[in-house]
Amino acid sequence: MYAISGVHTATCERFDLSLDEWTSCGSLNTQRSHATGVAMGGRPYVCGGTSMHGELLQSVEYYDQSEWLEAKFQLPSGIR
Repeated sequence: MYAISGVHTATCERFDLSLDEWTSCGSLNTQRSHATGVAMGGRPYVCGGTSMHGELLQSVEYYDQSEWLEAKFQLPSGIR
């Protein structure tokens, strides 16, 4: 389980069921607010949202075992 939350944040924590504890899993590459999260293929993805300046973000990031990577695709424009 992953927790990616806050206002204009780039932090992420992962819950380890075997240890019964939360650990940091690094920072996203882009601070964002009002983003959407989804799990696909065993990886968490964070999509869109708004920047600290209120700009709509089309970028998508995913967590790959030890780091956040930019997806090779973006959201279509106009999606909030």
